[in-house]
Amino acid sequence: NSFNLFLVLVQNVPFKLLYSMNYKFVFYVFSFVLMNWYNNVKQVKSMPGAPAALDGFVTPQGKEAKEKDICLTPGCVYAAAEILKNMNPDIDPCDNFYEHVCGNFIKETIIPDDKSSLTLFS
Repeated sequence: NSFNLFLVLVQNVPFKLLYSMNYKFVFYVFSFVLMNWYNNVKQVKSMPGAPAALDGFVTPQGKEAKEKDICLTPGCVYAAAEILKNMNPDIDPCDNFYEHVCGNFIKETIIPDDKSSLTLFS
């Protein structure tokens, strides 16, 4: 990890070079390494244990978590409707995932003669 890399660098760099370097630069490098190390530790602690990971996901607990999990703004509802409209639920996603997700978009979309392709964003 980055903290071990920092220790190796400090141990292998001559003391005179470290002493002559700008203290601000050393402080920034040390802060950056320490921040990365802290973020890695925090991320590992927040990861689910083996049983939860095998379940596929961890369900948030409490009323506050449930309210934040669902976006009901007009933009979210419209985006969800567009995604569902373009899916083909008749196709098994294990057999043909692309056709399952994009099947109705392919069937329903007419590409104008002046364009070579068309996406949801064009």
